[in-house]
Amino acid sequence: MPGRCVGAAPSVAVDLQRASIYDAWSGHARNRSRDVFVRKLDRRVRYAGGPLGTPPPLVRDGASPADQFLAASAVDQRTGAVWVCFYDTRGDPSRRRTRFSCEVSTDQGSSWQERPAADD
Repeated sequence: MPGRCVGAAPSVAVDLQRASIYDAWSGHARNRSRDVFVRKLDRRVRYAGGPLGTPPPLVRDGASPADQFLAASAVDQRTGAVWVCFYDTRGDPSRRRTRFSCEVSTDQGSSWQERPAADD
């Protein structure tokens, strides 16, 4: 799956109150898996933070590789919280079963916290 079936599939979310754009996509990771990346852009669609290049992945896999892919992003226009949700194979060593995971940032993409996508 990581190398054949899923492409970048970018998702764009706009924060109208703070004039920011968030681009989320899936790309190849150093550990031969797929990771989700998020880049913040300013109102002129220029990279807004840190050195230009691929930002660190949104999710750290841990000891064994896992795949994160098909990201969907949104911004809460009232609070400015940025949400990125995606399919994730963490928890399955065979990397075949997925769960839908979400990460949220309340500081315009500087840091991220995992949040449940839904209650069981």
